[in-house]
Amino acid sequence: MSDARPPREAWPLVVAGVVIILCLRLVALTQFPPPVADEGTWPFPVRQMVVDHVLHPNYYTAPAYHWLLGLVFRLFGPVLAVGRITAALIGLLSLGQVYAISMRAFHDRNIALVAVLILGTDVSASLVGRTALIEPYHIAWLLALIYFLLGNRLTDLIGVSLCTAALMLTKLNAIYVVPVAILAVLWNLRQPGVSPRPRALLFMALGLVLAASVYWYLYRSDPTTFMKGWQQKLLVDPSGGVTADPMSLVSSRRFIVKPHGVLLKLRALAGDAPLLFAFGVAAAFKALTERRNALLGWWTLGALSFLLLTLYVQDTWFALASPPLAIGAAWLLAEIPATGWKRRWLGLPISWPTLTIAVMVGAAVLQLSARLAWTRPSTADAVSWLQARVKREETVLGAPYILMQLTSKSIPFQEFRPSFVPGCDQVLGRRVRWVIVDEKEWGGRAGRGGRSTADIGQNLAPCSRPVKRTPGATVYEVLPNRESPP
Repeated sequence: MSDARPPREAWPLVVAGVVIILCLRLVALTQFPPPVADEGTWPFPVRQMVVDHVLHPNYYTAPAYHWLLGLVFRLFGPVLAVGRITAALIGLLSLGQVYAISMRAFHDRNIALVAVLILGTDVSASLVGRTALIEPYHIAWLLALIYFLLGNRLTDLIGVSLCTAALMLTKLNAIYVVPVAILAVLWNLRQPGVSPRPRALLFMALGLVLAASVYWYLYRSDPTTFMKGWQQKLLVDPSGGVTADPMSLVSSRRFIVKPHGVLLKLRALAGDAPLLFAFGVAAAFKALTERRNALLGWWTLGALSFLLLTLYVQDTWFALASPPLAIGAAWLLAEIPATGWKRRWLGLPISWPTLTIAVMVGAAVLQLSARLAWTRPSTADAVSWLQARVKREETVLGAPYILMQLTSKSIPFQEFRPSFVPGCDQVLGRRVRWVIVDEKEWGGRAGRGGRSTADIGQNLAPCSRPVKRTPGATVYEVLPNRESPP
């Protein structure tokens, strides 16, 4: 393909696309989507590392994420807003990476710009890019690796090693990219000079060795905490608990694929963007059957296989498939003959491919705009009320994702295992001043053990009083003199 450029008349559309993407990714970033539990699961241990100099077990499962976000927290403060802004900027960087990958694979600016537009407005990718989760970091390292795999220079091979190591040190479940690269190399053996080449696998292996060496060093530095982190990571029971017995996972079918679950995940993947899913998958099969862009084909199928064949999958993981689907859809639409009407609009021919792109982008923009306009966090009122009253030196007890929204000292409720229902002696012993009990995370975790938020309030009644009740959370003020409130 030639290095095609969009016509000059179409550049207003390019600028409009950039403005739309920036609005979808940045407007009301701290309010939408409502904070989720994982925005405490991952950033809060980084906050503990920066503020309290304590290494949480999660650190040993994703050290590169802790190093990068820890640096940002040290510079700008360990709060949820900083985590979300960082994730949003990384998400925008990922769009630049998609553009670079498309240019390296197809040498066509039209395809690259369409891929960026589709991914930039995709519902799953946009929502994940607006949250302080680990997935934006995971996707950024994965895209960097794909970019270098498409190159032939020594700097590209060195990039393959470094990005492989960084990716494995950010999230080890990205290991599926290794068989993807192997299959792409094997697929290209009859086509000399087409990337990725066999020597790229050697440099990928060096990256895996580097990552393994770092994990080995971390294990030797603190074997107990290291193993605790990996037990929590690997031995997660689908019912929501954590078990130390591997056989219980076999009995709960943790590693067995269920056809019904696969169908549910297929529906979830295709639900928000059916056209993107259909065109992206079709592009993957086209790439493999025609032996063109084998890496794109195997990358798409590898990401989808990982999501469909893994029993325990979170909704945010679906964004992992969005980049290859977007690139594939842009390529496939460019391959369709632009037959249709002879009329043009802003320099672009009005044809079935351009209409399809308009429908895909328009539907995504409408979905995200509607959610942005009408979604209200259930805990927002309680958190705002507490933020206005708590002092920086006071200690708050609550769910990590709520504590990440506050700047005061904090204690996560998970420290009161196994019932997650602390008593007055425990709360007063830790010098807790405020307790915020949310229904979603703390109430849900206590509920799995047969307890409820009412039990938590009853246990704290002798030494606290409820001062703010909202539908999603209740704030308690702890009374240091242990006198029951009237």
